Amino acid sequence: METRLERTVRGWTEDWYNQGLEKGRTEGMRRGEVRTLRRLLEACFGALPSAIGARIEEADAATLESWLDRVLDGESLVDVVRG
Repeated sequence: METRLERTVRGWTEDWYNQGLEKGRTEGMRRGEVRTLRRLLEACFGALPSAIGARIEEADAATLESWLDRVLDGESLVDVVRG
């Protein structure tokens, strides 16, 4: 029979495990968006300046989504990654 302490520790362990899985999923999705954005920008505008590449690598998920939405309509690299 499991003690109260064992149940508590098991609960914590499950919580930590699930938090780790969620962080991994979130970061994996962000990395996929970074890769996709870079590929699309390079296909449309050629090699990316290192400053733009760094901004893309550091961008959060919301910013990456915004930039991905602009790729097809932007007339220049600056149009896509503004603001």
